[in-house]
Amino acid sequence: MVLSGFLAGLFVPVRLFPAWLGSVAQATPFPAMMMYPVDILAGRVGPSGALESIAVQLAWLAGVVALGQALTRAGRHRLEVQGG
Repeated sequence: MVLSGFLAGLFVPVRLFPAWLGSVAQATPFPAMMMYPVDILAGRVGPSGALESIAVQLAWLAGVVALGQALTRAGRHRLEVQGG
């Protein structure tokens, strides 16, 4: 929880991170969960930036849903093979 909150910008805004840490944070879905909505609502990004942020959020959502479905299918398949 602490790591996800940190990478989402809960404790320190991601834009204040050193470049290397900002890159690490941007490679996770956490900024899209918190930092992007706050930036949009605070007016820190313009309309094109807001659309880009929303597109990134939708991409993360699609990726996480696809991963969840794949893992669920794999788990169900494993149970069927084991006879459970």
